[in-house]
Amino acid sequence: MKYGLVYSVCAMTLAYLAIDRGGYWILLIWPALSLLVISAGYMGLGAFVYGKRKDGSFSLWSLIIHFPYFIYSWSIWYVLKMMIKEAATDTITNNLTIGRRLTANEISDEFDYYVDLTSEFIDPQKVRQKEAYRCFPILDADVPPKHRISSFLNELNGNIYIHCAQGHGRTGLFAILLLANKGEIQSFDEGYSLLKSRRPLLGVNKKQRLYAIDLIQEMGNKGFEMILRKETPADIESITEVTIAAFQDHPISKQTEQFIIKALRSADAMTLSIVAEMDGRVVGHIAFSPVRISDGTKDWYGLGPISVLPELQKQGIGKSLVIEGLSRLKELGGEGCMLVGDTNYYKRFDFKNYPQLIYEGIPQEFFLALPFNEKLPQGNVVFHEAFSVTS
Repeated sequence: MKYGLVYSVCAMTLAYLAIDRGGYWILLIWPALSLLVISAGYMGLGAFVYGKRKDGSFSLWSLIIHFPYFIYSWSIWYVLKMMIKEAATDTITNNLTIGRRLTANEISDEFDYYVDLTSEFIDPQKVRQKEAYRCFPILDADVPPKHRISSFLNELNGNIYIHCAQGHGRTGLFAILLLANKGEIQSFDEGYSLLKSRRPLLGVNKKQRLYAIDLIQEMGNKGFEMILRKETPADIESITEVTIAAFQDHPISKQTEQFIIKALRSADAMTLSIVAEMDGRVVGHIAFSPVRISDGTKDWYGLGPISVLPELQKQGIGKSLVIEGLSRLKELGGEGCMLVGDTNYYKRFDFKNYPQLIYEGIPQEFFLALPFNEKLPQGNVVFHEAFSVTS
């Protein structure tokens, strides 16, 4: 809120000067508009106000509105880079390195994940085009929504590089949470001392400190109990085992779900394949694949199969997989999701039966859909051919 007020006051001051003095001063309306939009971010809209995309680039509207601010902030960054006698990167643990935003000739290929926390900068194309690149924008001196950071932390494994603009506030906050999530530190103070010993100019403000302390307490000082992440080749055998076990005694299953997953994977038709991991063991899995609708509507997906080990069912694992999967579908630009399932269970996710959507061979009451916007297609629905395999 404090930063929002500061940006608002600056915006109003520039606007007043532009109107009061006229002439070329009217150009100050441009940065005034930019600062006003940024202030809205600190007032509650979040990092979205910078228009930074998932691939680390900026939307056209953002480049137009924020051009004066980008010129200013990028200039300050280069000045500080030359003036501050600080290493570009510092190694914290064997698998964690932190630092500032790097230039193209400073980028290393040694990292499995390259995490960009800036909302106001764009990384060099050399790093943005890497599969290892992950964009997680946070407003300067601010904190991200808790529901976003928990799932994001769980995705990160291997050798990781984390950076914000200078490698201080946002980087410190995120690195502490990552270490706590992996069980490598037991408290905020322990993590902060470790980071400061490696990167002395690092620091977090009061809001970031209280946020980190609260979230570490939620982790139970040993990380999130369950990890939700994308499938890797090493998970294939475990996914098969989980799927077989989950459907072995299912009353309406033909026990072909493992073959469906294999066929979807072979056809490169799994838009999303997410596993639930506990203590290094895959305990659940969910798949999403494209569906065809006779009216030509695109970007709808089918949910399934979904499976959880029998001994761990009814503990919220399946629910977490569904929520995570739907969230990622939306991020991918999905328009909606369909499934065949129990209305009483899936209504908690707002799935409903729509008479205008028909899946032949399935009783209408069991065919459910969830539109992500107000546009609802109509017609016959066909799932991928993999759903017809039997072995």
